[in-house]
Amino acid sequence: MTISSRFSSNFYNFPARVARRLRQFLFALSILMFTRLGSAQPLTPGTPITNIMVTAIQSDLAISGPGYFILHDPVSGQMYVTRFGQFMLDANGYLVSRDGMPVQGYRDAAPTQFGDIQMDNNGAPGGDTSAVASYLISSSGMVDVELADGITFARAQVLLQNFSHPEYLQPAGKQSYEWDGRAAALPQPLAPGSNGLGSLVAGSLEQPVSTLEINRVNGLPPLLAHGLLHATGVPTDLGIEGNGYFILRDPASQSLYASRAGAFEVDSNGFLINYSGLRVQGFKDDSLSVTGDIQIQREPVANDLLTITRSGNVNFNLPDGTSGLAGQILLSDCLQPAQLARTNFSLFPVNRAGWTPLAIPGQNGLGWLAQGNVETKQFDASIFSIRRKLNFISQGSIQATTNVSDLAISGPGFFVLRDATSNAFYATRNGHFQVDGGGHLVAMNGWRLQGLTDPALSVPGDLIIDGAQSPEGPDGDTNVAAFAIDANGDVNVELSDGTTYTRAMITLQAFYNVQALQTTEESISIISPLPCRYFRMAFPVRLGLAA
Repeated sequence: MTISSRFSSNFYNFPARVARRLRQFLFALSILMFTRLGSAQPLTPGTPITNIMVTAIQSDLAISGPGYFILHDPVSGQMYVTRFGQFMLDANGYLVSRDGMPVQGYRDAAPTQFGDIQMDNNGAPGGDTSAVASYLISSSGMVDVELADGITFARAQVLLQNFSHPEYLQPAGKQSYEWDGRAAALPQPLAPGSNGLGSLVAGSLEQPVSTLEINRVNGLPPLLAHGLLHATGVPTDLGIEGNGYFILRDPASQSLYASRAGAFEVDSNGFLINYSGLRVQGFKDDSLSVTGDIQIQREPVANDLLTITRSGNVNFNLPDGTSGLAGQILLSDCLQPAQLARTNFSLFPVNRAGWTPLAIPGQNGLGWLAQGNVETKQFDASIFSIRRKLNFISQGSIQATTNVSDLAISGPGFFVLRDATSNAFYATRNGHFQVDGGGHLVAMNGWRLQGLTDPALSVPGDLIIDGAQSPEGPDGDTNVAAFAIDANGDVNVELSDGTTYTRAMITLQAFYNVQALQTTEESISIISPLPCRYFRMAFPVRLGLAA
């Protein structure tokens, strides 16, 4: 599913009104994406050159024009401002910075009350208590929330602050600032797009490049200077903290290329590749002695799915709890950078004489790797074009419901569903389930939840909640009085005679590259036929998903 696709009933579900606004936002975003915003306020006081870069992460916000987000430290009560809009939802649904400070604005639907922005059902029409299914932040900062029953309402509004003398802002760490009277703040925060303030661009981040940064390496064109790293949480996104380039091989022509644009994925054969299919180079064996294409040769089940260390080690865990080493990513540096010429996908053809030998990150003057980060300054139009079509799924807020069959995953992983008519399998993170007339645990469209279907937890298939295989034997009570699903996925059944036992277990699916999942009209991702290389089904506790 591309981010401009129709949003419907699962991952991101918006009614027609919100969908129209979203399409308008995406059209504007396509115009803004590569526009250099010289008039925008920087992340830091000064006069930088600033770009707005698409991340496709719903909670990321950029300001197109003057203004600052306001953050509240819940411990000290101190207020701060920032231009860095890399936000997320915490466990309680608050929109917070990466260090946990809530974003400020009107926190009620009126809107009249200033405070922490929260995505929940508070203020819903008719006192609706359904769980939050999705949200959308408009260019004016309005936060529209949609509940699981389809009700949509305006929940809150992000506000901005601005200063007549930003040079008096004092750095407070983590790209935030405090201020005093000399900075001449607005009398009160205002809505984005009003009174000369910039508008918000959701799903994007501001990428500042200061004059100092551009000139840090004397004689280099701006595209070769090191940019800022932005956290994405995608395991195959890699940034370089310092000098060096990834070396990539074209398996068709055998040509080598260098790049700092570390937006990678794992293909169907387990090779770590860039978006044009070139393979990342390094030590390809677990003894770290043979160089070549990095390949994850097994199907691991792991807490973090795939771990790449600062020094480039590519680690994974096996179902029995033992860990494995697929290889080690190596870096190289250019001896004649002024002669580099970039091609599509931010690639530089490698001339062996002009590059240092492959070496371990952190050694020989090379930088360290940063997993789950990208240097978006190195992205060209080709990379952005592909990245906008990929699925980026992040942890949403979890809210309690009164439905015992509603389930949420705290961490990575997907529920697996089977269409009994076509026998096709699908993956989803929408845990809004119910029990059908046959006792099957199913999604709202009738597709059956998968897991281990017997008390011995050995037979995979459609989960069914009934009194079969009771400890009392075939002559015992088979009438189900109640059931409960615990954090480990165990489906515990209580019969009408008071007998309780574990009837089945829900299992989860995980993927090397979630981005490659293909989304259906119901926004449920297809996993058969396989769009990408996948992990074996696993117990939730082995995936680290227990709440």
